[in-house]
This record gives sequence, structure tokens and C-alpha cells, in this order.
Amino acid sequence: MPRPETANTVVHIAIDAPDALTLPVLLEVTAGGAPSVSLSVATFARYLQREGMRSYETLRKYVVAIGKLKDYYTLIRGGDALLSGELGSLIEDFLHAYDHGSVLGWTGATQNEYVLCRTAVLEYVKFVIDVSSAAWSANEVQFIEACRL
Repeated sequence: MPRPETANTVVHIAIDAPDALTLPVLLEVTAGGAPSVSLSVATFARYLQREGMRSYETLRKYVVAIGKLKDYYTLIRGGDALLSGELGSLIEDFLHAYDHGSVLGWTGATQNEYVLCRTAVLEYVKFVIDVSSAAWSANEVQFIEACRL
């Protein structure tokens, strides 16, 4: 079976926090560039972890799902800016592709996997629309600005 195509990978980093020892984060791997941690995803995962809203395994699955969304946006949609009102169709197209395993070597999702992925993606998009940071990389800012439009 071929390995799924991706521009991201999930890693677990040690953190010094009273409520946790590690945090799942998304490592973005660009062609010819140094890997970088997706700060928006790390901030989102830490927010969920700090609020005690999800188990660690669910956090990991959320980060994986968001990585797949970013893969879809970058590798399938070309990372192009979205026109006003296109975010809904991007998410709908992504969820359809995720559910059916129709791109990037993905396999079809079970109902539970689909629901978890949908929840993760919608919560993340809402989070990045509501929160901003000057420390986010140019790739992240491009994706987040596409979401905000």
C-alpha cells in the first residue's frame, strides 16, 4: 500500500506545564525548507489541553485531522487564497475527500473518524478566525487569512 502524501507530520513535544508533560503539534515540512512547528495548531491544541476539553489521544487525532486539512489546502488546492465565501466549500470538499479517501493516498474514513475530523476542523477554523498572533509563519498567516475571508 502506498504511503499517503503529506506536507505535515505530528510530533509530541515536551512542555513544562503543571497540567501536562507533552503536547501533540503539527510539524510543517516545506520543500527545500526547514521544518517548522505550526504555531496556530500548537496554540489550539494547548488551549484544548489547558481547558481539559479533550483527552490526549483525542488531541492527537485533532492535530492529525488538521494536518490533513492543511495537506488538502496546500497539496490539492495549491495553497491559493480563497475568495470571500469559499471556506465552506473548501471544508466541504476536504471532508468529502477525507470521508471517501479519494486523494493523497488516504483510505476511506469510518463514521467515528469522519465525525472526529469534522469536529476538529470546524473547531480549529473557528479558533483561528477568533485568535491572531504576530508569531505565526507566513504559510500559516496565508491559510488563516483564507479562513477569515
